[in-house]
Amino acid sequence: AEKNLPVLLAGGKNLQIKPGRVIRRRGGEGSRDISMSELHLAMLRRIGVQRERFADAKEPLDLLS
Repeated sequence: AEKNLPVLLAGGKNLQIKPGRVIRRRGGEGSRDISMSELHLAMLRRIGVQRERFADAKEPLDLLS
């Protein structure tokens, strides 16, 4: 499992991704970390690949908020 893996996502305008932010774990102390699979699922959907899940992700990472 990945831990504290920095990822730079560039080219957000055409894919409607909100730029200029750092995404950290959800919730407070004890919450689960964000899975890279959630990012991959979100990117697949942004380019038109409609998948219900990708690896362990059942929901995509919210790239707009």
